[in-house]
Amino acid sequence: MSNDLEAIGQIIAYGLDPRLSPGRNARYAELVALFRNDSKFRSQVDIVTVGQGLQILDCSPIYGLVLTASGPDSPYHMRLDEYAPM
Repeated sequence: MSNDLEAIGQIIAYGLDPRLSPGRNARYAELVALFRNDSKFRSQVDIVTVGQGLQILDCSPIYGLVLTASGPDSPYHMRLDEYAPM
């Protein structure tokens, strides 16, 4: 079970880092394949992302786990005026 939790945390962390892609990271590619082929793992990742204020848009072998903030109350939500100075 702890391996599952670690894998869930890893794929979400990879998805939050725009510099990473499954093509450049073997572990990320392995987790993307697991997400795409194992409905139990996919469901668990979805539950954790919802709890984190995230929404999964896609998970592909090219782009990896594509995430967005689930709404304005999400800790990951950014307004355009916050984004511009970055």
